[in-house]
Amino acid sequence: MIGATVLQKGTNNGIVTGLDGKFTLTLSNEAEQTLLISMIGFIEQSIAIKKNHPFINVTLEEDIAQLDEVVVVGYGTQKKVSLTGSISNVGTEDLKSMPVSSVTNALGGRIPGLVTRQESGRPGGDQATMFIRGRASLNDSSPLVLIDGVERPMAQIDPDDIETISVLKDASATAVYGVRGANGVILVTTRRGREGETRISFSSEFGITSFNRISQTQNAESVSRFMREGAINDGFDPSDTGNTRGIFLSEYDNYLYRTQKSPFTHPDNDFVDMFTKNGFQQKYNVNLSGGNKTVRYFVSVGYFTQTGMFETDVDKIKEHETIQALLAASPDVAKGLYKEGYDSEYRYNRLTTRSNIDINLTEDFKVSVNLAYRFGSQNRPYGYDANGDEALRLFGMFYRNSPQAFPILNANGTYAAADGIWRQNPLVTLCYSGFFLNFSNKLETDFVFKYNLRKLLKGLSIDGKFSYDAGWNNNRSIQQRPNIYQYNPIAETYKQGLEMVLPTKATNKTAATHRKYAEAAVRYKQSFSGHNISGLVLYNMSYTSTPVRFLPHIYQALVGRVNYDYENRYLFEINAGYNGSNRFAEGHRYQLFPAASMGWVLTNEPFFKENPILSFHKTMVKLEMTSWEVSLTTIVQDMIMD
Repeated sequence: MIGATVLQKGTNNGIVTGLDGKFTLTLSNEAEQTLLISMIGFIEQSIAIKKNHPFINVTLEEDIAQLDEVVVVGYGTQKKVSLTGSISNVGTEDLKSMPVSSVTNALGGRIPGLVTRQESGRPGGDQATMFIRGRASLNDSSPLVLIDGVERPMAQIDPDDIETISVLKDASATAVYGVRGANGVILVTTRRGREGETRISFSSEFGITSFNRISQTQNAESVSRFMREGAINDGFDPSDTGNTRGIFLSEYDNYLYRTQKSPFTHPDNDFVDMFTKNGFQQKYNVNLSGGNKTVRYFVSVGYFTQTGMFETDVDKIKEHETIQALLAASPDVAKGLYKEGYDSEYRYNRLTTRSNIDINLTEDFKVSVNLAYRFGSQNRPYGYDANGDEALRLFGMFYRNSPQAFPILNANGTYAAADGIWRQNPLVTLCYSGFFLNFSNKLETDFVFKYNLRKLLKGLSIDGKFSYDAGWNNNRSIQQRPNIYQYNPIAETYKQGLEMVLPTKATNKTAATHRKYAEAAVRYKQSFSGHNISGLVLYNMSYTSTPVRFLPHIYQALVGRVNYDYENRYLFEINAGYNGSNRFAEGHRYQLFPAASMGWVLTNEPFFKENPILSFHKTMVKLEMTSWEVSLTTIVQDMIMD
């Protein structure tokens, strides 16, 4: 069997089988002598390896249950084998195995066609931007994200609360969402209680975060020698500081850079080493679930905390050899190394709670109540503005300035910089510019009912949902800046570059954003003599009001879908969404988005005999009217057996 994964249990020691199905693997004596052999579409095998048995033969059994797996689709569920749309999904165990702060970062590389791009590492702001099959528009290309059927952000949801995530990638799968599904749709289903005894689960994680790759800078002496060589090659006199950006380049200067006997006139700053560190993160979750035939419940409480990778502790910065050299040369430097009365550390804390309760009022009538609340606090240095780009400026300070451009502090204890780079002192930015602390709150509620009308017509049911979400933010901040000076060693004078900004305190409260959503649906599903048919008619409406807009955003849709298959061999599906939004002008607010698809499962045909070469084959033809494009897709699962 080609491409099977062979892994020593409890380690990363593994290999993939070759064209002939064979493999060679040397086992570590420090781990369990057991092999885990797996492949998509087959049941994983665990093989205990005995001594003096260097050869083993393994046969994998096909996992038929995977084809009967139920997948979440738009406004419903379907068997995986009967899908004709392009849908991929990932389960809770895969998500929880990734030690990330945002669930968006756990999806990268796990779902075909989903591209994630993490643009920041700031605690509480490191969620990934997601694209499905690349950028689909010139503006916002983010997919539509629905949590339990309601549009909500997923960046800070606790992975322990998630049951499955389904990604809808083509128009035949997203047509029911209309224009909002143009960039794809991500469906997040949270966990629910199941009938049985109460189960209590507790998990905890502790991790260390670090820069996976960070370039080291040259020291001052090396920069001096390179600059001197460059000046000579360009025909300039290296002894004239006008040709060297004010930097001294003689051999005696190199001696002072190397020995640090004059750290104020000949500094040697390693900003990367001085102002970066390892961060820490911790995650805890406790949940209980269970129930009986009448009531089922899932209750979860989670806590997450993360610190950043820029050093803001003045006491630890003071211990760096560069600062120690300044203190040894002038004790007055200690005047500038005091602790402010606030905390500017990069830090994020998150508390999440969730309660999903299902109640069977009668045999045919069920109601569900979902409640979730999330609180987050995000702290960081204020920097010179509050737009969140301080990390970009910090790395600019680290790499764009030469290590001898200026000392961190002057001999009299004032903060140092130089002409043209007055705002480039990382000590000021991280420790003495103030702080910005944001508190975010998010409340999510769902009320759902499902009524089986089998007494009226077998297979007929109705259901409805109403949800109310609210989100609001509060923040506190102090903005300040000390005086910044440049020392002139020749004239022995100080030049002021930036004046002090006295501490300005601010407290802001933002008005809440409210979102109301309602839907009602009629469903039909029936099977007879090998024929399977299902249908859906659904209406929904959402109303969103935000404090920054005068008019609310109202969206409503009428959705229809018909599915038919015969013995899971011949598959037909028609989807349509008639959607409208008040953001468009009157007369142009509504549009129909239909799609149709067909599928043929060759391997389910009676004439197709079971064989070790081809275990599953599905061909799909899709007519996606939203883009007037016809596509032909073939899914083949080749299994070459030994």
